[in-house]
Parts: sequence; structure tokens; C-alpha cells
Amino acid sequence: MRICIVGAGPAGLLLAQHLMGNHNNNNNACYDVHVFDKLPNPLLTDSTDSRSYPIALQARGLNAIREVSPALTEKLVAKGQWMDTVRFDTTGKGGVQTMKRPAASLLMEQGDLKREMVQFLQEQQGQDANTKSSLELHFDCEIQSIFLHNRTLLASCSKTKEQDAFVFDHLVAADGANSILREMFAQQDSKFHFDRKRVPGGYKPLFLERQAVTTTTTPTTGDKEESKSKPKEPAVLDSAIYGWMKGTQNFLSVPLPHKDYSSGVYAFTEDPDPLADCQTPADVLEYFQDKVPSLAQFLSEQEATQLLTRPTSTMCTVRCNRLTAGDNYEAILLGDAAHTFSAALNQGCNSALQDVQVLQKCLMKHNNNWNDALAAYEQERAQDVHAAHELSDYSLPQTKLQRVEFIGRMMLRKLPGLKRVIPPLPMDLIYREDLTYSDILQKCQGWIDKVKTTKSKRAEAAAKEATSIGEDQFTENVGKTKALLLK
Repeated sequence: MRICIVGAGPAGLLLAQHLMGNHNNNNNACYDVHVFDKLPNPLLTDSTDSRSYPIALQARGLNAIREVSPALTEKLVAKGQWMDTVRFDTTGKGGVQTMKRPAASLLMEQGDLKREMVQFLQEQQGQDANTKSSLELHFDCEIQSIFLHNRTLLASCSKTKEQDAFVFDHLVAADGANSILREMFAQQDSKFHFDRKRVPGGYKPLFLERQAVTTTTTPTTGDKEESKSKPKEPAVLDSAIYGWMKGTQNFLSVPLPHKDYSSGVYAFTEDPDPLADCQTPADVLEYFQDKVPSLAQFLSEQEATQLLTRPTSTMCTVRCNRLTAGDNYEAILLGDAAHTFSAALNQGCNSALQDVQVLQKCLMKHNNNWNDALAAYEQERAQDVHAAHELSDYSLPQTKLQRVEFIGRMMLRKLPGLKRVIPPLPMDLIYREDLTYSDILQKCQGWIDKVKTTKSKRAEAAAKEATSIGEDQFTENVGKTKALLLK
């Protein structure tokens, strides 16, 4: 049976790993697995020059990996860093508040995660003499088109420019939030549709030095000079996740092992980009020195220069009415291709890995009968995906009063005897692998409804304001037209 997986991210690679090791589950399934990805093979790129976003693997995602391959889990644990402490600088001046997460997360860069998974997959393929399945990885490869009902896809390699046709038994869309396959499914399957919404704001990767870089300004020329000095808060970047939050802007930095820098993300939740007015590296340094000097001391001039040219990534949410496509379950969607959440709870990677875990169980339950397994998968997973959307969209407070309640409930639940009395927030429960997203939503429904009501009222007010502005503009234009006619 040929399975074509489009997208060599965590979900696509984990599914390939399961299919290649399928003989260990005491059945005779034999797979011809093809994985396609538009990016170069990460094993052939210089890992020392490739920096990427930090990813937090929680128990939900790690359990999914462990069920497929305990050995892969051990490999990732050796590569990453366990952390359960977050230090928030709410003023930007170094006044740090330390918060303990309910459970530790395994942190590593996105590029390292992909690199380790590809390497492990290839190593296992070469070492496992018992497998009857085959694997082929197609990097630098673009999907040109698919013919869903004929079960065929056309792909071209960027190096050879040759276009090849691949006939498949089932197609897996794991190509992310901007999925090309999802668009094609909507065009070819009248029963499949999706809603993609852009979320205001954006984000950029930002990499800090592990040793502070002190930036001084010469009064006469205004030139910037850098000199190494002892960090004011050396523990901030060495022993915990460091965060800064002010208004619509926030930053998280993760010090990782074997790295001489701290990997982070600078994000803003409203348009326009606050850094859009920065024209020079000096402008960037001055901006961060003004907003958050405790962070600026670790920002080098070289990184400020790269930040200017680094594109801003936009955020979106995606909801699909189905998790499969085709009249006969020709295709399935996994991860961000199926459901893109807001970043509020950092569940993107973890939920994608859990998709594979659920699919794996359905395949085993139905003896690798894919049609029956995909029908079961969709029925089991759809409700939980909807719950994850609700939790991601409506977990964060929207008003000052809600912020007070939010912080108060989190602090009070840490006091002896009050945990059972104070209702939990999604952040209190998201780390528990024994709870599904649906379970968490049920336990936090009161808070979710409160935030949702606030957001709905704001949206209605914004719509009325836009309508009013439009009517005023129309009236003004009519007046100008009349004046011109009278002349």
C-alpha cells in the first residue's frame, strides 16, 4: 500500500516512523511510504548556521512520540532541555516575577527537532532487516497538482525541474497552516471546506547572546559601541524561560544546550509591526533599550541588523469541517493543515503529534484497514479539535478586570486547600496528558464563555464603528458632489 505524506514536519515524520515500524505491531501490513517536502534535506544543511523557533514538547506530544518509538523519545530528550520555570519581566526594567509551570516541557529548536526525526527515520530504515516496508524522502520537492479521485499527485524537484506522477492509496496532508493540499481538497471535494482567518499581529524569531552585550551611546556622535560585560541577570537566560510582556508586545527566550545563543520569538498581537519604523540597527537597539533594557543588554548589533531584514510571519487560525477528503477517504489532514490554533496555549506541535497518535490507534484497532480507520479517526478527533480551538481562542483575559481575575485565580490555586475551591483555568490543565482538550474545555467552560462574550461584544462594536465611518464618508462624498454640481 502506497502512502504519500506531504510535509516533513513533526506530524508527517512521526507518521512515517509508525508506518515503517508497523511490523512490530504483529500484523502483516506492508507500506511504500513517500514523504515530500519543499525544503532542503535538513541533514544536508549546516546546522551551525540554521537557527529556528523554539518548540515546547509537553507530555501530550511526548507521549505520542513514545508510543511510536521509545528510542526516538530518548534521542529527543538528550537533545533538548527540560524547563518548568518562566521568569516574566512585566516592566522591562528587570523586575522579574518567577512562575512555576505545572509540569516541565522539553524545549528545543524546530530545526533540531526535524533534523533528529529525519536522521532517526533513516537510521532505523537501514538497521531494521525485518521490515517489508519501503521509504523514500523527497526534499526540495513541490507538489504541482493532485487528482484526488484518481489518487494521483504530480510533484517536481527544484533541482532537476522534472515532474513525476505518483499514484497513491491514501494521501496525507501534513504541510502546515498554509497547506497547498487543503486548497486542492476544497476545489475537488464539494463536501470539504475550511475557514482560514488572519490573526492581527505577527512574530519574528529573535536570538539573544548568552553573555550580555552592553550597548553605549557616545554623546558627540551617537555611534553605538559594544563591549562584553557580566550580565546583570545571568540566571535569566541560563536557567529558565525568560519572558517579557507589555501591552500588545511580548517576547519569550529559551536557552538551549549546545547553543551559544538563546532562541526566542518576538511577537505583537495588533497591527502594525512596532519595528516597522526602524530603519537601521541603531534604531532597533534604541527601540529595545527604551522598551525593555533588561532584554536589550543581550541583543547584539549583528542580530539587530538581521532582524531588520528578517520577514515578519503572520498568524492565522484554520478550521476544517472535515479531517478527511474524498468520497472514499482518499486523503487525511494532520496538524496545522487540519487545524491551526492561535498561539495562546502553544498546542500546535503537541496537537499535531497527538493526531498521529490517534490515527495510529485507529489503524491498529482496524487492522490497517485505512477506510475504517480514517472514519473512526475523524469521529474520534473532530470533537477534540473543536475543543482545542475554543481553548486557544478564548483562554487569555481581554479586560483589566479579567486580567485581575486571571492572575488572582492562578495565585490562589497554588495555596493549600484552595485548589479544589477555585475553578481552574486552561493554563492549569493543559499540561495534564490524562485530560483531552474536550475534558479541559468542560472544566473551564465558565471562563471560556466569559472571554468569548467580551470578544463578541468588541467585534460588534468595531463593526458598528466601521459602518458609522462608512456612512459618514458617504455623506461627505455626497455633499462634495452636490457642491461641484452647483458650481
